[in-house]
Amino acid sequence: MKVVANAFGGFSNVNPVYPIVLSSTGIIDNQEVLDNQPSHWEQKLTGSSNTRTIISAKEIISIADEYQRRIIEGDTTVTLPLISYYNSERIWLPYCRKKKDTFLKTSRINGYIDCINNATNNKIMMDWFKRETLKKLQKKTNNTSFDIVVKTIEKCFSLLTKSKNVTVSYNFDNDDLDIQYKYHSKNILSSLSRLNDGYKYAIGLIANIAYRMAELNPQLRNKALNTPGVVIIDVIELHLDVELQINIIKILTDTFPNIQFIISTSSPLVISSIESENLIILRK
Repeated sequence: MKVVANAFGGFSNVNPVYPIVLSSTGIIDNQEVLDNQPSHWEQKLTGSSNTRTIISAKEIISIADEYQRRIIEGDTTVTLPLISYYNSERIWLPYCRKKKDTFLKTSRINGYIDCINNATNNKIMMDWFKRETLKKLQKKTNNTSFDIVVKTIEKCFSLLTKSKNVTVSYNFDNDDLDIQYKYHSKNILSSLSRLNDGYKYAIGLIANIAYRMAELNPQLRNKALNTPGVVIIDVIELHLDVELQINIIKILTDTFPNIQFIISTSSPLVISSIESENLIILRK
């Protein structure tokens, strides 16, 4: 928000300047919906007591309506984009279930529940792991999109910790993910919530993105991680140690190749791991 300070004698007051306009231009990466043409939308706030106007966001709203229509009609060919936001106040705590959190049976739009909430809804993620594990046990068949999420967590954990023989499974007793691995010839069993903060947040972030992709696009099966979309992460270095800060960007971009990551950081280690053409430096 832009503010203007005015001096009156020995006093000054600061007033916000309106309107505030947020404007965006982007390409919806689905030719069937928009033929890859740039789309423009904006929101405007005209005063402190006013609500944001969306009259200039009709185009993006119509695109969302088209996605929704096709899902309601049972179109299994449409690829839903991932949209997710993780802010600087994200914490790993049990999430109090709200009535609206309830899964809509097997609806693909479950992947959007709390996708831009201030706190990562780990309870809903664990509910998904529980549900998919039960389905696999009951049907005794492989669920390809579920399996790829588990394998992704195992691979990323191995890369981040330099451990071997990693296996991830849902634990029904404590409603958590068990991680078994070998580190320096020692076999270790830990739950995700009991890892140190750096690994817990890094693996939790990867798991949250991956499960949403599998939920949104089960028809992609073992290519679910190719889901396109935008993920915003504020202060990516939060809780990460030196080595994690150096490696986290590469692991995210390699694991989710079709995601546009918009990341804020003040960490020199994170900045040094990013190609210069992908950096925007904000100065006061």
